[in-house]
Amino acid sequence: MIRERWLAVAVASCALLAALPTQAQDGRAILARSFTPTRSSFVGEQVTEITRPDGQKSRLQQRVFRDGNQLRINYPNGQVMYDDGERQLLYSPRPNVVEQGPSRLSAERLKLQRGTLALKRRLTVEQSGDDVVAGRSAHVLTVKDSLGKIPSRKLWIDRETFVQLRVEESPPRGGSVSTQFVSISYTDPPAGMLPFVVPAGARVVPRGQGRPIPDARAAQLARPWGGPLRPAYIPSGFQPSGFFLHRFKGQEVLVAVYRNPGTDQNLSVFQGPLMGIGEFERMANRPRVRVLTGRRGRADVAVVAPLTEAELKRVMDSIPE
Repeated sequence: MIRERWLAVAVASCALLAALPTQAQDGRAILARSFTPTRSSFVGEQVTEITRPDGQKSRLQQRVFRDGNQLRINYPNGQVMYDDGERQLLYSPRPNVVEQGPSRLSAERLKLQRGTLALKRRLTVEQSGDDVVAGRSAHVLTVKDSLGKIPSRKLWIDRETFVQLRVEESPPRGGSVSTQFVSISYTDPPAGMLPFVVPAGARVVPRGQGRPIPDARAAQLARPWGGPLRPAYIPSGFQPSGFFLHRFKGQEVLVAVYRNPGTDQNLSVFQGPLMGIGEFERMANRPRVRVLTGRRGRADVAVVAPLTEAELKRVMDSIPE
């Protein structure tokens, strides 16, 4: 999943990079144009090369299709990344899982990034000559963070269409990620190649939470407290996404996750032997989330969700002792 996460950042980075403040007028103008390129439909081949801090290298090639705010990337192993301006989906065929997260191409995301005023004092953008990528003449921009907390980036932007042709990132901890087009055609994607429909039977889970673990693995982890705990009552709209592995205070904790597709809200039931539920209780003051902790049989349990106290209590009371 590391390579796919870096790739998603690289190929969908125009929303982020167009929001970055600039010092040089030329760089500002180029970035502004790259946010609204003159051509927003294309088909191309990309190559991603990753060098990890330990020197290990890997290479990945993928097909890219874009039409406006829709972007699709097809990987050789059958994985698909799809972004429609509202949500981003990453489909992995082997476990038949779709990880869903916020779009990297939405206008709301850009507006939020532009409002991050603190970045204006930290980032510099400089124009550093011209180059050729995939047979296209390109401006070259360098973006740096004076505090070193954000990866330095180098961008190659098509001089004619202002599409980003290549992105290089250098994380503060070392290593690098480079994604570039090796070929690009500014044409509409072939019919049927851009849309993505979640395959039948695929499990949809929140992005960043990892993939659900097999039921047999969940049963093994929960053996010390008598087996996985599932609430008998789940509020309307929430659907089971499976069991996930979570590390808490150095030990493995099981999490039963229920997702509300209509709101992208999650209800999570953390469970484990003597977790130290006080840590979860401190989450209770966070905005838009409530926490209810308790003991069920031999397990400490924490129910975490954007629900009322009454609803949380009803969920907790329905968990068998």
